[in-house]
Amino acid sequence: MTRSKSGLDPLLMLLCAAASLAGVYLVWAALIDKSANQNEAFPVTALIQLLLLGVGIGAAWGLARVPGDWWRKLKWPALILSVIALVVVALWGIELNGAKRWIPLGPLNLQPAEFIKVGIIVFLAAALANRKPILPPAHTPRNFAEKIDMVYWPRIRSFWPIFLVIAISVGIEEQPDLATAAIVIVSMFAMMLVGGVKTTRILLVAAVLTAGAVGAVVAKPYRIERIRNMVNAPASSAAKDHVTLAKESISRGGLTGVGIGQGRAKSKVPVVESDYITALVSEELGLIGILALFALIAAIPIRLLILAWAQPMYTRLILVGTAAWIAVQASVNLMMANGTLWPMGLPMPFVSQGGSSLVALWVMIGICQGSMIHSKNKKEVPSEASSSRRRNRRTHLSSA
Repeated sequence: MTRSKSGLDPLLMLLCAAASLAGVYLVWAALIDKSANQNEAFPVTALIQLLLLGVGIGAAWGLARVPGDWWRKLKWPALILSVIALVVVALWGIELNGAKRWIPLGPLNLQPAEFIKVGIIVFLAAALANRKPILPPAHTPRNFAEKIDMVYWPRIRSFWPIFLVIAISVGIEEQPDLATAAIVIVSMFAMMLVGGVKTTRILLVAAVLTAGAVGAVVAKPYRIERIRNMVNAPASSAAKDHVTLAKESISRGGLTGVGIGQGRAKSKVPVVESDYITALVSEELGLIGILALFALIAAIPIRLLILAWAQPMYTRLILVGTAAWIAVQASVNLMMANGTLWPMGLPMPFVSQGGSSLVALWVMIGICQGSMIHSKNKKEVPSEASSSRRRNRRTHLSSA
């Protein structure tokens, strides 16, 4: 499918709109029985989801007209706003189910971590696209102190964007929200890989962060308990109940499902409208239905990756970071429902109930579209530094 005269990629917009509308319907289907019991003609949550979908699409339409150079200039504001969001949550956020992740906005609760993902991708894409080579020292270091100054310090300094992203991820984890922090880190690694960072440095960062993730799990006893519950805890465990009920719903659906509206997941599985939306689909529409839904969602990051390879580096990084966010989060949500992973509270992208997630995803799609529109009109020209980097294979991150 070719791009429209306005520069938008119609297939990408169509896929996102189809997934979002399917999500509105599924939220309605998940809550219709509860709303009937409360004498509500229409589930209020589904109505809010529909209204926020309109907000998200409107935001995407407007942001798609912002030139790519503007986003490169806004990398520092994006990072600063991400830090401010963490501080606001820490000071004035509300606590639900033991986590302090939300800011009350009238009848709605805003989850800033979803928008921090947007800020991180915008910031890191600019930093990686502007990377410069680490030049060899002008002369051989005469002592260890001089070696630190001339050899080691430039390499450490070249990783300052990565350090900043990791620091923000730690702040998200402290809410606590380890799953969202992990999504940010995975997106970062995807962008580093495409951005040309040396594999040895990527592996070094991965090893350090893996050790940190293990430490974060061990430091919070409830996380260990969730893993135990998933594996072999008695059925009386709350976490085990959630997973068991979801798995039973999935198995009950079989190949073609029990029929629309005939499933029991919506009345038995906790938070079925968000964390376990795939259990509802599997039960009522069967394996065929869940494969169709997942194929629709998977088509979005696939489309982003197809578009990415025809773009200059900055836009490519934006698209790849967004694709990694959607693909990994969708996979984790599905594995939560079928019991492969323990409960983490991650929604299915575009589909699960959650206004912050839905609007943030559409904002990111708008930024992707805007970057591509700009790239079509003005191609990046490799700089002398970039040419030197390719010759020397000394990739690092810019301090610009």
